Amino acid sequence: MAAEGSVSSSERREWLAARIARSGYCSRRAATPLIRSGRVRVNGQAVTDPSTQVGHGDEVRVGRRVLAAARKVTLLLNKPVGFVTTLSDPQGRPTVANLLPDVGVALKPVGRLDLNTEGLLICTSDGELANRLMHPRYEVEKEYLLTVSGAPDERALRRLREGVVIEGVRTHPARVDVLRVGRDGAQLRFVLHE
Repeated sequence: MAAEGSVSSSERREWLAARIARSGYCSRRAATPLIRSGRVRVNGQAVTDPSTQVGHGDEVRVGRRVLAAARKVTLLLNKPVGFVTTLSDPQGRPTVANLLPDVGVALKPVGRLDLNTEGLLICTSDGELANRLMHPRYEVEKEYLLTVSGAPDERALRRLREGVVIEGVRTHPARVDVLRVGRDGAQLRFVLHE
């Protein structure tokens, strides 16, 4: 291997943290302190510089574990009511992990749907995709159809459209449309990007 942080050939190379994240070991952000701790070895040599780049043929280890780039798998799951959007739940409730097939890589849900919410949920092993969908910087829109009891008045709709304060922080404005109002309540369409 070339000196830490250098590129030794014309082959396609990537940051060491990106390789660790692609393996599914941890996120790219968590890989940086892992590298600095000295627990990562490239081709048998301890590496502590997060700017190190590795090529396809370089062996990367964390402790005794050799990290291979995991396949990128993305599934769409129609999450039913009664499942929490997490991989494990300390309260013992059913999780979306119970619904996912074994595809040979760890799949993680992108975003959250509440226990009593059903709908489309993206589950992926692709950390880059998950980041682009969830990070507020990319402002990816999420659309929700809600059925609420009663009919919201114009004041309530205006508050949602202007942003509401949650835990001391004002949310970005939401697009809110009333789709129908009936005896059983109202159906609303929310479009959020945070």
